[in-house]
Amino acid sequence: MISLILLMSMQQPPVPPRIEVTPAQADVQVGRSLQLSAKVLDSAGAPVPGARVMWFGGGFNGSVDSTGLVRGGYRGSIRVIAIATAPGAKRVTTDVKVRVVPGPPARIELRPATTTLPVGGRVTVVGTVFTAQNDIRTDTITFSSASHRVASVTSEGQLVAVGPGTALITAKAGGAAGTVTVKVVPNTLASLTVTSSASTVRTGDVVRFTATPKDRAGRSVEGLTVRWLVAAVSNVGTAVIDDDGTFVADEQGIYTVTAMVGTQSADAVIRVVPRAVGRG
Repeated sequence: MISLILLMSMQQPPVPPRIEVTPAQADVQVGRSLQLSAKVLDSAGAPVPGARVMWFGGGFNGSVDSTGLVRGGYRGSIRVIAIATAPGAKRVTTDVKVRVVPGPPARIELRPATTTLPVGGRVTVVGTVFTAQNDIRTDTITFSSASHRVASVTSEGQLVAVGPGTALITAKAGGAAGTVTVKVVPNTLASLTVTSSASTVRTGDVVRFTATPKDRAGRSVEGLTVRWLVAAVSNVGTAVIDDDGTFVADEQGIYTVTAMVGTQSADAVIRVVPRAVGRG
């Protein structure tokens, strides 16, 4: 009986070593490096004598060299493979995923870049945070006004023209900042009209809307910032309109385009029909 137990224990295959990679989960910024290290351990957790680790992996998002040094290239992830060999032991392999993340905030681009509003006018300042490598980040941006008597702004970027003058609006995210100058003029507006180059278009067509504010004497008031909105009638359809009034719809439907200047607003309706198959 004792001989049988000894025979069975002798026939049991040895437990292969394992690779312990440090750090097991890691991030590396675009353009930066991260050093990985590895230990080859036996079943008791002790280092395996004479063990050697080879590193492989990389790809479009980055690279890893023979020492385990990972370099971040583009946002995404890098698969790193560690292969361990040791005298008298079976070769073992493990892999880890290193995330490539954007670098720190470097600059903020604001839209609109400049704005002129009559007293009472409103506009939302929108910011985009970029890294030094021009990757877009999703940091929270906070806004502030240098002159609350001219223009007030919420921390989310909703701006209101308070009184005539010039105000500097500052946006911050981490160590990055951006500014936009707001000019506020007296509100002489009495009416606002919206026109477009077409009333019926096909999906994908680009249409330019124009807003014309006028004073009490019927004269056009130039240079004011227009706030544009678009909505699908009955919430059916998808379309966008840029800050300059450029409209395009990806889906058929009837859309209402609204322009707002100061305390004035006006609407226009546009019908979008399907693009004929095989036609440009």
